[in-house]
Amino acid sequence: MKLAWATDIHFDHARIAAANIFMAAVKESDCDALVITGDISVAHLLEGHLGLLTTIGKPVYFVLGNHDYCGSSIQYVQETTRKVAKKYKNLTWLTESKIVNLTEKSCLIGHDSWADGRFGNTTKWWVDMLEYRYTSDFMGLDHYGILRVLNRLGDEAALQLSIKAENATKKYDTIYVATHTPPFIEATWHMGLHSDNAHLPHFACKAVGEALVKVMKKHTDKKMIILCGHTHGGGHAEILPNLIVETGPAEYKSPVMGPIFDID
Repeated sequence: MKLAWATDIHFDHARIAAANIFMAAVKESDCDALVITGDISVAHLLEGHLGLLTTIGKPVYFVLGNHDYCGSSIQYVQETTRKVAKKYKNLTWLTESKIVNLTEKSCLIGHDSWADGRFGNTTKWWVDMLEYRYTSDFMGLDHYGILRVLNRLGDEAALQLSIKAENATKKYDTIYVATHTPPFIEATWHMGLHSDNAHLPHFACKAVGEALVKVMKKHTDKKMIILCGHTHGGGHAEILPNLIVETGPAEYKSPVMGPIFDID
């Protein structure tokens, strides 16, 4: 089974020609399916862009990223995504799906996830991320209010992923995890370096990382490969001997298909 991966494709920034090049690359590749780790579009364009992805003619598994919520509320975007995923048979929103069987030995799970504000330093620095200004759940909140929302979202993602991962270990040897935000400092790659203390609160989810480490320390005979994006910098991190993270590079206006995994 061959699984292609892309992240932060930002179709809202891409011209039609660039989006078509991306779509053609996936169609013409020998992949059996595509997984996208968030930041597909923005709220008011998301439904159309998800529909566009279904024309690839292959299964598309995805999670959402922080930019996908910009211009609306978390609830509205989730309801829209749920409706679109139900409409198209080859479109699977991993946040609300069951464990996806890839092969007899390997599976795919996922959750949108958010940075949870628990790494870095928000007392000395504050980075005004776009989603804090354009997603209604954050608008009008001070820094402490935003952090409370981020903490809650991070905890929700951690709980859901830990349950899915634990259940996956009962049947599969290798678990692929799709999530938008890197769950470890070591995976927050940008321009060849890890994010600094000013950006870390907004670029990593500590709760998810701790939850998945707990699962994999318990199941040392299993392997987990986490696919994430968000930082627009590519890199590899080995957190445990059986837990690695791949962070995908990205560039606005130029969506690209990333590596294809040959899955046993």
